[in-house]
Amino acid sequence: MKRAFAVITVMLMIFGITAFAGGTVIRAAAYDDDDRIALWQENKEVPYDGRYWIQPNEWNCPNIYSWDYEGGIMIYFDKIGLYPEYAKGNVQRVYVSVVGAQEPVSMMKFHIFYDKRLKIKKNSKDQVITAGRGVEKFTTGSSMVKEGELAFYSYSNEDIKLDDSCLFTIDFIVPEDAKPGDIYPIGMSYIDDGIVCDLFINSAKDFAGKIQMTYVFTKGIYNGYIKILDHGEYPVYDESSSVAESSSKKDSSVNESRGGTSSKTESKSGESSKPQSKPDDESSSVAESSSKKDSSVNESRAGTSSKTKAGQAHHLKRKANQRSPQSPKVSPMINHQRRRAIRRS
Repeated sequence: MKRAFAVITVMLMIFGITAFAGGTVIRAAAYDDDDRIALWQENKEVPYDGRYWIQPNEWNCPNIYSWDYEGGIMIYFDKIGLYPEYAKGNVQRVYVSVVGAQEPVSMMKFHIFYDKRLKIKKNSKDQVITAGRGVEKFTTGSSMVKEGELAFYSYSNEDIKLDDSCLFTIDFIVPEDAKPGDIYPIGMSYIDDGIVCDLFINSAKDFAGKIQMTYVFTKGIYNGYIKILDHGEYPVYDESSSVAESSSKKDSSVNESRGGTSSKTESKSGESSKPQSKPDDESSSVAESSSKKDSSVNESRAGTSSKTKAGQAHHLKRKANQRSPQSPKVSPMINHQRRRAIRRS
């Protein structure tokens, strides 16, 4: 009986999507898509707004609140920075990924909104959205509701726990007249279109599935954008600066450790300065030899130090040239939010 109900729900969901894709658009007064699309046309980032969430009537249960959810699932879009020469007229792929899913799901449905200055490039299957590794065990589909709004659905006959992975990707063509300061927002907004509301739930639709879905559509989605950078701009997160900072902290801790060791050594040397028996001739000659070695080592280090400083100066100069925006070695795409491991999947 449960399986039959799940199949009926899935068929209704498919019917809703195909109705959008076909010539006859079935639409309820639940939302005004033109008003929703307009939010993405103002040349600025559009954060996800959980206030659009409405608990589905068919749940037939008391209100469920996201603060009771003990997990931390996140569905997020790329935030990408591009220099103009790498952006104009080119295709930019945007990844939508999931991390931290705790409960398995069998049905997903999302509405995606974007700046209409961007154009969609369909994939080889004539789909506007390409399914990612995270939904490879699901049946998926997508459609363009209208310019500025897409729909993506995914369903399975069994519940599947999602790995930290890519759910889907969208290929956008950046306008030829893109200029520094332009921001093309891309993201989701919760929709109840009067047929099947947006979904992220298991087949049983039990409390665990409902509260996870409640959290996703109120707090768990992070929208993204494609931003055209000026050559003076750098990303908020810079891997090289992060490595440098980490290295600096390590050096600092090492120096502090050495400082502590040095003080201990001084203490020990103070203790060793107490009157002792006179060294014999052999130990005296060893000490003299050691002193000569230390002297030669210090001279060698002094010469090496000057060479090292010159080498460091050359390295810093070369590194500065590599980081210069005019250098072809600078990465054309600067991503503020992407987790590399998930992006590769």
